[in-house]
Amino acid sequence: SDGTPARRTLRKLMMGGQISLSDDWRMSHAGLITPDAFLYNTVDGLQYNQRVSFSRSLPDDRRFRMMTRAGWATARNGLLVSALADYRYDAFRRASFALEAGKLPKDFNNGNGVDQTLNSITTLFYGQNPLKLYEQTYIRAYHETDIVNGLVLQTGVMAAQRKPLENNTGFYIIHPSNKTFNANIPGIPGLEDQVMPEHNAFTVDATLTYTHRHYYMLTGRRKQMLYSNYPGLSVHYREGIKGPGNSDTRFRQLEASVNHSFDIRLLGNFQYRIHAGRFLQNDALFTPDFKHFNGNETWVMPDDGTARFRTISFYEYSTGSRYAYGHFQYTHGRIILKRFPFLARTLIREKLFMNVLEIPERPTLIELGYGLDQVGLLFNLELVTGFTGGNHHYTGFRIGVPLGGQATVRM
Repeated sequence: SDGTPARRTLRKLMMGGQISLSDDWRMSHAGLITPDAFLYNTVDGLQYNQRVSFSRSLPDDRRFRMMTRAGWATARNGLLVSALADYRYDAFRRASFALEAGKLPKDFNNGNGVDQTLNSITTLFYGQNPLKLYEQTYIRAYHETDIVNGLVLQTGVMAAQRKPLENNTGFYIIHPSNKTFNANIPGIPGLEDQVMPEHNAFTVDATLTYTHRHYYMLTGRRKQMLYSNYPGLSVHYREGIKGPGNSDTRFRQLEASVNHSFDIRLLGNFQYRIHAGRFLQNDALFTPDFKHFNGNETWVMPDDGTARFRTISFYEYSTGSRYAYGHFQYTHGRIILKRFPFLARTLIREKLFMNVLEIPERPTLIELGYGLDQVGLLFNLELVTGFTGGNHHYTGFRIGVPLGGQATVRM
């Protein structure tokens, strides 16, 4: 019927999806009433967000894309806004240039921090608010290209103004302990009560990644990377420069890493990620520029593969000196429990894992665990135990759940 396309369009606007505007233009919308449009934390209160992107296909598989985010934080009457323009100018070399600007609350542990959907649940129903935020007004430019096949260079520069934020609401639905929420200060040992001062930052960064014999396929002129039988090697450099834009930062950070996933016939899959780095200079190092790690503070966690510590908080091991850490995992269709007949025919896979973290300020962390992946085709269940300095400090269960609701349009 004539109404069917209109209903489909309305459903995409309400729940998210892609809409074709013309032969060249497409719009992607994250949805008006999807769960990730509504977030909650103790700084912003109820946060309502809308994300929309527009993309245009150009000759030779080039592409232009523009993404926007707009929202409102009710508890502090704060506007959330950002925009990103991205131009892929060489599809075969996967070369693109992007410019981004905005004014947003940012997690101090940016890139390794708390999933905001999970934080909304724990804050409202469990009395825990692990997410710690500051406000950043920024402009950033970055570039990425394949120098040769398997050798990728990413560079970026950012100017930002950073301001501290504080809790503006103590509302919750269920709070088992009836205690007040933690202050909006990252719990870095030795800096537990230190509020980040307002400051300006000017940073540059570069990452060089090499993967030997990285196979790919061509779709038109666009190169899609497939796999390699060799590990990926990466070197990352980041520097805070004092002066430009009244920048207050002065630090230099260097990190090297290697990661690999491979199968051995009849034995299963092995994965490892190893990182080592240090701050070569930390004269003026502010909390967002510390090295933070991907931790976990609740028995529920995002299902994000191997790169997560299970038994420490998000800031417990944050450091401004040297560090080394690794994630190791072995996965097989039948290790222990799947040898029982009632599980033998399921799609569940078993895994053993170990995580290690070393910094000079804290005892060495070692985590050992056993898990079941794809329980009910959706959840991961884990039993994990942790040791610090050789002493047992935790044993418990973890549930991994998919929390990819913001993947449609992410900024």
